[in-house]
Amino acid sequence: MNIKPNFKILDCLRGIAALYVVINHCRGNLFIGGSEMAKIIPVADWSIWTKIHYALLQFTSLGTEFVIVFFVLSGFSIAYSLRNQQKKGSFYLKRLIRLYPPYIAALCWAALVFYLISKFEPSLNGNVTSVIHSYKSILSNLAYIPDGSYIGQFWSLIHEVIFYILAPFVFLKRRYYYYISLIFYLFGWFIAWDDIYGTIILTKYLIDYNFFFVIGVWFFHNYNTVMKRLSTSILKTVVFSILIIIAMVATKYITTDHNKITPLLAAVLSLFWIVNFQKNKILSKGLLFLGTMSYTLYITHFASIEFFHLLLIKFNIIGVGEQIMNPLIWLFGVIFCVFISYFFYLLAEKPTKLILEKIRK
Repeated sequence: MNIKPNFKILDCLRGIAALYVVINHCRGNLFIGGSEMAKIIPVADWSIWTKIHYALLQFTSLGTEFVIVFFVLSGFSIAYSLRNQQKKGSFYLKRLIRLYPPYIAALCWAALVFYLISKFEPSLNGNVTSVIHSYKSILSNLAYIPDGSYIGQFWSLIHEVIFYILAPFVFLKRRYYYYISLIFYLFGWFIAWDDIYGTIILTKYLIDYNFFFVIGVWFFHNYNTVMKRLSTSILKTVVFSILIIIAMVATKYITTDHNKITPLLAAVLSLFWIVNFQKNKILSKGLLFLGTMSYTLYITHFASIEFFHLLLIKFNIIGVGEQIMNPLIWLFGVIFCVFISYFFYLLAEKPTKLILEKIRK
């Protein structure tokens, strides 16, 4: 495979995905939902602008779908990394250096936020627990199995790790890997429409998420063929993106929060973006800034949201237990999360990138 991806453009796509997930969680955790608002003000009494506002907020409901974008990008990028079958030890060492220090920093941030809330506004913690509440939780979190509060987004990390562990082996028999992954995924369509097969991590990986890493891998090895079919202009890229996002929102509204259709649409959108962002050289400084620290932004933002909530209370912007009705507050929460993540990026993620650059040279 002669393709060499433009990694800055791929980082821009990661920036879009990370920012969207932060927006999704800030809106969900910091702003009153439509059903709760209806209990205070009946829908019949809403102004036209309130109705439009809540309708538009549906476009922030695709958090899981934009995590799928991360999965497809990971499959695509790792396929490039392993194209020459580098030694497994070298591959694992680079992944460990790249991922683990920022991850530990994010765990420390979640623990610190839990402590600060317990000290200054303990009622907010309720029945939740810290990521370091026991030796078992510490060991579990160190193994990428989330246990504790303010790390809700960590559910996806274990699936990334499983893929990284398997990749150097399964790529040796790539065709069989495609077939087996497709069988598991199709099996999931029949038994797992509402997550009825349980919450076992390995089962969820095989049935729900492995397929999207595989799509990224397959895409890399068939890039030229897919590019011919999906390549288009910037205008058509924007129009198609809007249409598929509308389709995802509508499907999620009609079906359930957990379905098999919207993740597949997100995977299609990912392929479309990878092709056309590179073809049209779509590169933004703002997106590149977010993409460069997208990993840190993703793994720190949940705790940052809770810390922002604490600050709102301590500065008397809202009361304890009061639902936030000002539509601007949660948007400031997004900015706050980005600000906090930049600090942790400089502290933990950027140094790992510098180390990896030295290793590669």
